[in-house]
Amino acid sequence: MKIFVMHDDSGKIRGTFAATRNNVEAKPAKGMRVLVIEKDNLEGAELTRYLYDLHTGYRVETKSESTNLIKK
Repeated sequence: MKIFVMHDDSGKIRGTFAATRNNVEAKPAKGMRVLVIEKDNLEGAELTRYLYDLHTGYRVETKSESTNLIKK
C-alpha cells in the first residue's frame, strides 16, 4: 500500500490518501510536495487512525539528501 502525504514547504501536512494499487500517482498542487510511504496493508478503522495520526502528530522534514516524517 502507498500512502501519499501532501505537504507545504514548511513541512506541514496538508493532505493524505492511500492507494492499494502500484500504478497510482499524485500530482501536488502548486506550492505543495508529495512524500510517498510504503506501508503494509491497513484497512478500515486502522487506516483512518493512521492517516489521522499523520495529520496531528507528524510533519515532513526535507533535507537535501532525504525527506522524512518526524514527530512534532
